[in-house]
Amino acid sequence: MASTPKIVVTGGEKELQAITKELGYLGNPKWVLARYGAAVRHAMKPVLEAAKGFVPTKSHNLKNSLIITGRRIKGKMITEARVGVNTDAIFLNKNAGGGLDASVAKNPIVYVASVEFGNKNGMMAQPFLRPAYLVTGQPQHIIPRVQDFLKKAIIKRTNFLSKGVK
Repeated sequence: MASTPKIVVTGGEKELQAITKELGYLGNPKWVLARYGAAVRHAMKPVLEAAKGFVPTKSHNLKNSLIITGRRIKGKMITEARVGVNTDAIFLNKNAGGGLDASVAKNPIVYVASVEFGNKNGMMAQPFLRPAYLVTGQPQHIIPRVQDFLKKAIIKRTNFLSKGVK
């Protein structure tokens, strides 16, 4: 017999914990985890928009490559979301002739780190992720957005269950 995963909310407010408990009564644990994952990703949208507002824009490549990623940590039943760069993005560099060349493209993660923190080649730091987090990504900003999303999920699920499957 497979064990039923538990939903545990660490930190946050008591209301969020109560909402999560109520969600647990409305569906199987996988559905509940999926709703929670969607809520966390939804709560990160303002952080993404703020990061796009702070990012230095020469070519808009970095701005256009910013995304929200979400994942569940196996074995711990933890869902998290992050704002970062799409790892499939390509940032072209100038070749010896002065044109853009994919053969000397920078790794997106290295490029973001160079912009955010600066690098040893003299590139000055131009933070955009940290300010976005400070303005819109603190727990006091995220928790209410997660709560609102989950409350709507409870209403939708309750309406669905009250209609029954036809």
